[in-house]
Amino acid sequence: AWPSIELVLAYNNVALGGTIPTEVGTWAAIKSFFAFNCALYGTLPTTVSSWTALSALLVYNNRLGGTLPSAIGAWTALQHIGIHHNKFEGVLPTAIAQWPALDNMYAFGNRFSGPLPPLQAGVGCRLTLNGAPFGNAFACPPPAALSAQCTTRAPRDMRPCDATRTDIGAVVVPPDDTQPVTQPFASAGVSTQAVRVDAQAAGA
Repeated sequence: AWPSIELVLAYNNVALGGTIPTEVGTWAAIKSFFAFNCALYGTLPTTVSSWTALSALLVYNNRLGGTLPSAIGAWTALQHIGIHHNKFEGVLPTAIAQWPALDNMYAFGNRFSGPLPPLQAGVGCRLTLNGAPFGNAFACPPPAALSAQCTTRAPRDMRPCDATRTDIGAVVVPPDDTQPVTQPFASAGVSTQAVRVDAQAAGA
């Protein structure tokens, strides 16, 4: 059951495949879960609500789908999450507003829709969410806290809401931010290989 496991490194292993089993809920001490490029499919089990110490989740470039469970609101220590290039759909749960330490969220290349959840005043602004043609179609307007704290880095990254446009997408960064979008992952202790793969996925 590995109740004391803190780090899972299973990336770039397409032979792994399969679903994420519900038994991962026994990993109450998990802090980092890296399983990108592993041919994973199915949904994210609700048992991950026990991952209250989780600070980094990277499961991008898989075939995970369905809606994100509201149980992820228990990840109050989460700083970095990369779920891009999967098949997640539906509305982002409002539970992500319970992530006060969030600094980076990469969710482009999915099928999310509806409004972006409200964000806490201190939450980080590096949200890479991208609307069409990158898959997601978030509804206008963005949360007030996001609009007040952040600015767009390039016109193609976050299209402004207006009378002719009803959805948004974003690479949202603070006005004075000059770091590449992959840099925060390096500070999280992710290998340079992981950063390079993410940059390729993002088209950087």
